Amino acid sequence: MKRPDPGDWEDRPHPRESSAPWWVALRHRTVAGLAAAAASIPAGVWLATGSLEDVAVVTAVVLASTSVPEVRDLVVDQAWRLVLERRLRAALLALRITDPRGRVPHVLRSAARSRGVVVRLWLPVGVEFRHLADRRHRLAELCFVDDVHVERRPGSPSVAEIVLVRRALGRRT
Repeated sequence: MKRPDPGDWEDRPHPRESSAPWWVALRHRTVAGLAAAAASIPAGVWLATGSLEDVAVVTAVVLASTSVPEVRDLVVDQAWRLVLERRLRAALLALRITDPRGRVPHVLRSAARSRGVVVRLWLPVGVEFRHLADRRHRLAELCFVDDVHVERRPGSPSVAEIVLVRRALGRRT
């Protein structure tokens, strides 16, 4: 069997797609995860201490800390980091930016910034930096962000950094 040319996108195996659109599945997973986390904190405190007064204190501390703008912005930025990292993975699958065996680039780390997220990707053999750079506008559309900057990591040809610049809707300046 002849090996497909890495530049020939039609010969690459198509990754398995879910039956629901990815944004619907992501929304339901995110909502379920947030609801489980919100319910698990008081439940964990109650199971650990057995006191409803402690549950009330922890709930009051959590509510008070989220009313502080700096803490709330930190929590929101971290939540957006997780959401945009998952959107990027789904966009890479949708654009079929994969190696010849169908593997997508692996996320090494991600960091939240004030207006976006920096994601460091390891590019497997068969995926080149230009594949990401050529499709950066389409990546921005699929991730629902304003802009995508693709930067090569100095000294590491198989590592790329993608900066996802988030839309500033209703955010304080």
